[in-house]
Amino acid sequence: MTNSQNKNVRMTKLLLKKSLFEYLAEKPITELNVRMICNRAQINRSTFYLHYKSIDDMLNSIKDEEISHFEKYIESIISTENEYQVCVGCLNYIKDNMQAISDIVNKQ
Repeated sequence: MTNSQNKNVRMTKLLLKKSLFEYLAEKPITELNVRMICNRAQINRSTFYLHYKSIDDMLNSIKDEEISHFEKYIESIISTENEYQVCVGCLNYIKDNMQAISDIVNKQ
């Protein structure tokens, strides 16, 4: 995959994620469907299905991505900071990403 294709995939997933989180702020996940998410993101449903099998699959993918980012963040500070700074860093990460974490955890 070329760099521009990777960029397009990242942008598509970002638009879908943004659309999903906007809807999750308005209504429970049980009231959502792929068509709604795609319409708001202005992306074809077939494009959604190139990346995800379902809304649940999308949420699981976002969860995995967030966990991966958190792990990388921890790895980056753990070798350079004391235990207190690692704890503060973890809490700051959670605080800075609270809305996304809340949407993922509470709306499933």
